[in-house]
Amino acid sequence: MASAERQAVELSGVPETLLWNLDHRAYEARQARPVLDDPKAVELIERIDYPFEETFGPPDPLLAQGQALRARTFDDAVRDFLGKHPEGTVVALAEGLETQFWRVDNGRAHCPGGTRSTPPTACWSPLRDC
Repeated sequence: MASAERQAVELSGVPETLLWNLDHRAYEARQARPVLDDPKAVELIERIDYPFEETFGPPDPLLAQGQALRARTFDDAVRDFLGKHPEGTVVALAEGLETQFWRVDNGRAHCPGGTRSTPPTACWSPLRDC
């Protein structure tokens, strides 16, 4: 992806740690046999202009897989709910840079008003226009 297409990120403190989670989910999703299929995380990492490795170090395969398994556990619960209530309402509170919607969307569920993140994450998010 050309650098002109990348979006700069200016987060610090706790909100900046959301980028670590996103980076580790994308790392796991790129593996030959990932425990979590997360193409949106991969896409976002490619769109974000941020020094991931310089800030967080290289992704740790075991931590990345653990992060992905955690996300998959929540995905399974949401899929189970949507299986029983296909047109149910799913409210995501303070999800930050989570890409769960794209992993579990059944095309019929309701997500009222998008996500509910707290500033400054809500002010900057590549998910706004996805």
